[in-house]
Amino acid sequence: YARCYLETKKEEVKTSDMINIARGQSILEDVTQHDAKPVLFCDTDPRVTNIWNQFLCNSWSNEIEQIAQKHHYDLTLILDIDVPFVDDSVRYLPKQRQAFFDSCITMLKKRNAPYVVIQGSWEERYENAIQAVKSTCRI
Repeated sequence: YARCYLETKKEEVKTSDMINIARGQSILEDVTQHDAKPVLFCDTDPRVTNIWNQFLCNSWSNEIEQIAQKHHYDLTLILDIDVPFVDDSVRYLPKQRQAFFDSCITMLKKRNAPYVVIQGSWEERYENAIQAVKSTCRI
């Protein structure tokens, strides 16, 4: 949801945009989770949207946090920064990749959320992600 929203954005991203992104992501998850069997994959989630809100807007949103608390994730696949940055219109802060990654890990640990760090080449990442999902979701 965030990519579609941000690709149409012509001005600086604001906290109100991040709240809209969290709302939209949440609605999409709610609508699709019943049809996504056995696994629903989300490219991002409201928890990460609030981290982006911190990095881009220097703000933490209680509203985004409330949206995030409505959702449960069996597993988060978090991609390490061990591959080159791929620049596009909605990838931000290439020099802060490590700090953003660390913030995501901190958030996941604080919430006792299950996660796996995915590392290696693109092919290794693909295989590692498949194994992590299979071992967690028993598919």
